[in-house]
Amino acid sequence: GANHCESVDSVTVYAAAVIHPPTFIIEPAEICSGQSSTITTALDYYAYEWASGGTGRSITVMPDVTTNYSVTVSDELGCTAEAEAQVVVHPHPEVDFIASPDHLMLSDNIEVQFLNQTDTSGFIGLNDTYTWHWDFGDGETQITNNYNTSHFYSTWGEFVVTLEMVTSFDCRNSASHTVYVEPDLEFPNIITPNGDGIN
Repeated sequence: GANHCESVDSVTVYAAAVIHPPTFIIEPAEICSGQSSTITTALDYYAYEWASGGTGRSITVMPDVTTNYSVTVSDELGCTAEAEAQVVVHPHPEVDFIASPDHLMLSDNIEVQFLNQTDTSGFIGLNDTYTWHWDFGDGETQITNNYNTSHFYSTWGEFVVTLEMVTSFDCRNSASHTVYVEPDLEFPNIITPNGDGIN
């Protein structure tokens, strides 16, 4: 027979893989301090390493201030990409007010002025609006955009008045103070020792 020769050669092929940085689904992306948010990569990757310690596709966070969360993702070949997701945190308001007067007689027949002492400067520029929810302690309530308000009490008693500030992101806080409306004292014009009306 014929001589049959074979030659074997090997070639190494390197594949250039590209892994795209992740994008995120953040629910919700804006929260109030004390609330939680879940950050999930929009695509599925082979492995995850969050700077905060997580190793899954999602992490749940509860920041007190606006915070960036970074993740490094990798594919089966060990190629990596990194990206950051931001959770925006809106502050809770610090609410307070003054009742003027906070002690009165029912016969004074005046409205109590409620002077709001809440500092709203921290909400300027946050695209955050807010409303004031007043509970006057006598069954009457008021929701208003007005900073101050007043209320007339038609009966005597101790009334716990509550002011709650609610922002458009549903961040809320409240303060309460008591208003004292005293009954009118009536003095008889005749005092009799035995109560028969005759001296």
